[in-house]
Amino acid sequence: MTSQSTYERFVDVYKNNLWGNDETFSGPGSTLKNAENDMIFLKQTLKTLFAPQTRITISDIPCGDMNWMNLFLDDLKTDFDIVYTGYDIVDELIETNAKTHHRHRFESFNVIDSIPPKTDVIICRDLLNHLKSDDVVKVLNNLVKSKSTYLFISNNRGWDNTELPSEVGGSSRNLDIEKSPYNFDTTIDYNGHIGLWKI
Repeated sequence: MTSQSTYERFVDVYKNNLWGNDETFSGPGSTLKNAENDMIFLKQTLKTLFAPQTRITISDIPCGDMNWMNLFLDDLKTDFDIVYTGYDIVDELIETNAKTHHRHRFESFNVIDSIPPKTDVIICRDLLNHLKSDDVVKVLNNLVKSKSTYLFISNNRGWDNTELPSEVGGSSRNLDIEKSPYNFDTTIDYNGHIGLWKI
């Protein structure tokens, strides 16, 4: 099968629900059940990092269809005034989110090619495993260049890194960004799926 561009791949995943999940177009990792431990970890860690600060700016890259994030933000607003921006490469998904979730801001964005704005926190959950190795390096560099304060990135610590099996649809694999060829610094906190880094 002919390879697709990154944009085409993620549009295909969204429009055709390639992961075949009834709850969310963003795949099984974005179900409330599978995101539960990450939501607990994120909230506890943010409270530790920022209390007694009351306002936090958050960039979510990629935001997907907001299946778990919307619930997480509702829970987090009991402790903080949240300024949230969701970024995704799929234009139609951004338009849908903007209509559905009026309290938040959404932008079409390709983090492979562009540096995101500086915020207190960037959450990059379940993205890198879907990208080619060269693009993983570009994303990590752009996240660091944003000069944001903290990065939360999903990571499969202990796995041997391989190339993406194919450049079609929902292709994925486990990867450890602390290992070669990425060599990202060791996390300062980790729940088994998401790591925390400070820039």
